Formats: sequence, C-alpha cells, structure tokens
Amino acid sequence: MDCRSIQLVPTPDKQTLERAYEEDFATKSLMDPDPESDRAAILAPSKVLKDKIDSYLSSGKVLEIGPGWGLLGELLVAASYEYHCVEPSREMANYCRDRGLTVFHGDIHACDERDYDAIVMRGVFEHVLDYDAWLQRARRILSHDGLIISSQPTAPFAGLFAQLFRLGDRHRELPQLHKIFAPLWHNVLFSPEGMTTMMHRAGFELVEITASTQGRERGLTGIMQWTLENATRIGTAFFGMKWPLILSHVFVFKKREIESDVEGAPTASSNY
Repeated sequence: MDCRSIQLVPTPDKQTLERAYEEDFATKSLMDPDPESDRAAILAPSKVLKDKIDSYLSSGKVLEIGPGWGLLGELLVAASYEYHCVEPSREMANYCRDRGLTVFHGDIHACDERDYDAIVMRGVFEHVLDYDAWLQRARRILSHDGLIISSQPTAPFAGLFAQLFRLGDRHRELPQLHKIFAPLWHNVLFSPEGMTTMMHRAGFELVEITASTQGRERGLTGIMQWTLENATRIGTAFFGMKWPLILSHVFVFKKREIESDVEGAPTASSNY
C-alpha cells in the first residue's frame, strides 16, 4: 500500500545517531539549548498532552521517551503519576535527574522496568530508527492493556510543503523545515494511515487521533505557530483530520494480544 509517509534517505546508522545524541543533541538539535527558554516554548503543548494522558489514566505508571528538559515529567509527577523517562542526551538526562526525575540514559532498551500503564512521547517517535525492535520492546514493558500516546509531526503537511517547494520535481532535495524536515534527527514522518497500519501490525489498536497543539517560540516562529494552530482549529472544525495544514497529530494506541505474545512465536512485522 502507499502509506504516504516520508522517509529520510539515507538513514543514519545506529552508531552515528547514538554518538550525535550523546555529543550534540542538547546544543545542535531542534531544541533550544537554554532549558528555561525551551520549557517556556513547549508549556502549552505539554499541558495539553498531560490532559490527554489524564483523560485515559488519571494516575498510574508512565514512561516518557525523550523528555528533553523534563517539563512534561514534572507536570506528571506533580499530578502523582509514577514517572520514569529515558533520554539519549547525557546533558538532558543529567538535567532531568537534577530536577528529581527518574531517568534511564539511552533509548527504550535502557529501561529495566515493566508494567507501565502508558508510554508517552512529545516529538520523539519520528526519531526512532528500528521500529520493529522499538515496538517489540514497548510491548514487553507495557501492562496488559497499556497505551502509547505520541504527539509527533506527520506527513500530510510536510508532503504538501514538499510539493510546493519542489514544483513537481520529486528528485529535488527537500530543505530543512523547522522541526519537520530535520536530518539527521527525524527519520520518518508517518501519515496517519501509515502510522495506524504499522502499529496494528505490531500489536496495537488505534484509539484516537487528534490535531496537536503547537509550541510558543519567540519572534516570527511563534507568530507562525499561533497562526497555523488557529487555522488548524478552524479547518478541522469543517474538514476533521482531512484538513491538510495539520502540522502534527496526537495518536493514542492500545496494546492488544497477538500471537507473538506467546513465547517462541514469531513477532509481528511493522513493515508498513
């Protein structure tokens, strides 16, 4: 099937990406290297994502993947969740630890806990390299009916931008676009259809898709974020999730039983 997702080519190898996160992510990535500025910019979407988590759990054991400077984690801890996180940037991991958060340094495989009620992410799923291995690990550490709640940039808006920029020339290289086309950090921008198909094959059923709230950065970027968010609010009121200017979506998936849950059985394929 044509899932209309967008793949970075060539994809960086695991060692290159791990080294980049270890050495550069806190200072050279998409995030503001100043923790307080970044936390202020993402306050609104973090509160909305926390409200989304509350609507399904209200309490429980939560693992955040890629907490950055730890804002969402602090909101969840203040709401009495049992909160853990995994962070590949050592600088960010240390920052979160200094603020009292329970942090595993590395990726999802570094987490040695189990029975999480939810795995949550804000702008992280598009960074994953090996989705098969990632989702298999997620299934192992989630509870029986655990959730994956992910806010992430998606392909429809990016695809529209690509068509406009390339004027029909599909071989023309895409430019970096703020927090959307972002090599080497972003590897795949999934369409809602591609995301749903991949997750279903990996043993997760779709619960909900909604448009995500934008950040509030300073200057012209912040004005554009505000404009786009309000255009999306109006557009989705008329066209729902078919509105083409949705920059990012929030996905909620629930773990379901599959044959690979039986020890020794073949694993589900996420080859979407």
